[in-house]
Amino acid sequence: MAFPAGRKHPTTQSQAYVETCIYLLKIFSAHDLIPEGRVLHAHLIQMGILNNELVALKLLLIYWNGRRYVEVD
Repeated sequence: MAFPAGRKHPTTQSQAYVETCIYLLKIFSAHDLIPEGRVLHAHLIQMGILNNELVALKLLLIYWNGRRYVEVD
């Protein structure tokens, strides 16, 4: 994906981008929004953000709360 001049790839943006993803994961988990969590999970994989421990924990909680144990792996 090409980004317009002056616009950085999301993974090179400030910590605010990761914090926004964490916030969304928290909301999805609290409201059992498993489909939305799966979409964000795919995005995080694509952007290479899964190395953040808090992001990984929030993803685990989404699947755990939704009783999607198979998808946790």
